[in-house]
Amino acid sequence: PQPFPTKQEEPFKIIWFGSNLNFEYLLNQLPSLLQVRIRDLKIELTVLGAPLAANRMKEFCERNREKIKWNIRIIVWDPRDQPNQLESELDRAHICLIPSNPKDPAKTGVSPNRLVDALRGGCVTVASPMKSYREFNEISLQEGKIRDLLMEAIRNYNDYSKKLTTNRESLLSKFDPELNANSWHLIWKSIQG
Repeated sequence: PQPFPTKQEEPFKIIWFGSNLNFEYLLNQLPSLLQVRIRDLKIELTVLGAPLAANRMKEFCERNREKIKWNIRIIVWDPRDQPNQLESELDRAHICLIPSNPKDPAKTGVSPNRLVDALRGGCVTVASPMKSYREFNEISLQEGKIRDLLMEAIRNYNDYSKKLTTNRESLLSKFDPELNANSWHLIWKSIQG
């Protein structure tokens, strides 16, 4: 995880990344999230998404220019530069936001991929309590309102990043990319005979 900013001019960096469908959940939370203030801490939000999400975020920023006190970075997802782009953006962030709606039928059976990516990338992660995220309760914040969880994560960032560093390896070991690639290789080999 990134160290907490020690200089007043350094921003505390939050990232959201995902699909156009997932952007709707962020958009619904943004008016509340953008009200978060912690003393003199400068907050930066990076939105990494497809062109549609990026354009909608730009429109939101233009409509709400006077209300937004955070610095907003909008980055278009580059499918030719993955996983490098995602890893680079996660590497510079302190916190990853993954808002969703556990009651939305479209989210039934959602995978934990974004949560796992964020945790593997070293981000303290604030997420909606999806069923597939439960096994990561120990190293992510999921219970409560996203805005309140974000304030908790910022205020106690050093404690949460230490907890993440200590427990991440054991909880994420089954998601190791090399282990998964080898497993798929073995399955493919057994199918081919």
